[in-house]
Amino acid sequence: MTDVDRTLYVLSEAENERIFRERIVPQTLDGTPQQRPLAIIVSGQTGAGKTAITSLATGALAGRGRSVNINLDTYKPYHPKFDALMVADDTTAGAYTSIDGHRWMEKAEAYAIQQGFDIVLESAMRNPRDFEEPAARLRAANYRVEVPVVAVHEAVSRWGALDRYLQQVEAFGQGRMIDRDIHDACYQGVVRATGRLDAELLANAVFVVRRDASVVYSNHLTVDGRWLKEPGTPEAVTGERNRTWTEQETRVFASGTSRTLQRIEALPPEMREAARRELGAIAELARPLVHPAAEAAVQRSLGTLWPAAAPSVRAVVARSRSTTAARGPVGTPRHGAAPRAAGPDPQRRQGMGR
Repeated sequence: MTDVDRTLYVLSEAENERIFRERIVPQTLDGTPQQRPLAIIVSGQTGAGKTAITSLATGALAGRGRSVNINLDTYKPYHPKFDALMVADDTTAGAYTSIDGHRWMEKAEAYAIQQGFDIVLESAMRNPRDFEEPAARLRAANYRVEVPVVAVHEAVSRWGALDRYLQQVEAFGQGRMIDRDIHDACYQGVVRATGRLDAELLANAVFVVRRDASVVYSNHLTVDGRWLKEPGTPEAVTGERNRTWTEQETRVFASGTSRTLQRIEALPPEMREAARRELGAIAELARPLVHPAAEAAVQRSLGTLWPAAAPSVRAVVARSRSTTAARGPVGTPRHGAAPRAAGPDPQRRQGMGR
């Protein structure tokens, strides 16, 4: 899909603007103006689990009034050809509508800033346009910017993307397939973008979180505009991605991939083999991370997609670090509840819903 001509169905500027003003603004951009607006940029590669964190962030802001959600996937379906493109080929429809989707996303951001709305924005961090540039614009507009980064291994995000696609096919007969190259670019982009976040002070507060919203690392700017502690967001992301899973996390993976395999077996024959290959590749990526006490559960769930294999050097090293209690990166606080208000600074009581 990477060689798709994304310009093929690009709308004229006049048509793009008309759809934005007549449909997107009234349907998606009804917020409450704030004296001190707040932006929460929920970040992580595609498939990482941002949707659940976005829901928590939106709920946390509800006490301040109506916030607006800015999300590329919200805007692509406004393209007049989106439905027809999905029917023709659900693996390329997103690419064909991405240019207009990005234009609407940037217009929505500018509109929300102009109105002073609280914003919840999702970013896959694929390139600076996805994260560094909007974060800098929001900071320049005197927004308080908070960034939860969902840190999961590529096995988990590829599985999340595959299972989401299968659920969409199951429910609607078609779904949104994520291109592997795009996923990988986002996966690498998270490390790049969090490094820039630290170096360029692109947020007032940053949290590295798991899919269940537990926090494994946090930092925030003090009143003099410096990080409270030595910044290390990309290191925290990498450390969380590569740690050995707990026994419970491994069992969740086993039961979840079992359901994924059942969905694959229900696909039409012509779609089944590609999906099985992807799940098999995900299983191999996950192998070094599984907890040895629950590996048998994974094997039972995946059957021939989890063949017996001698442990690799990486697996031996990973398992030597295994514990039944999850560990965050060295020097970071133990995980707990996700931030609801001020994040890491409880005395200031700002942000994430305050």
